[in-house]
Amino acid sequence: MIKFGSIFRYNENYYVYLGQTEDIIYAARILNRDQTKELQRLDKNSENKHIKRPIDDSTIFCFVILSTDNFHEQAASLHNSQYDTDVHPELIGELNSEDVENLKKEIEEKSAIPSSLKEIVRRTFQ
Repeated sequence: MIKFGSIFRYNENYYVYLGQTEDIIYAARILNRDQTKELQRLDKNSENKHIKRPIDDSTIFCFVILSTDNFHEQAASLHNSQYDTDVHPELIGELNSEDVENLKKEIEEKSAIPSSLKEIVRRTFQ
């Protein structure tokens, strides 16, 4: 059964299932190590800026660095996390409890995350 934190493969990429509505599946894409390093570099550069920019209201810097086996030190990115419901995932495994909690917290705390995803997480963990 697929649930929040399930890892699946689709079109040669890995994702973390977050939840769904009637029309949308929410999933965080797991970036490879090179993509993760670049994202962290960009995020570190953005922290040095003291001016609020439009990118601050974007999901580009909404991510969690995973500690789950086989995905250790890779980012689960919440950028562009909405997919059509015709996705047929190949289940691979589950995030460890620490990563589930960190991903849940990132979704709850970041203002750029869609309210529909925040509501799914709220209902899932109530």
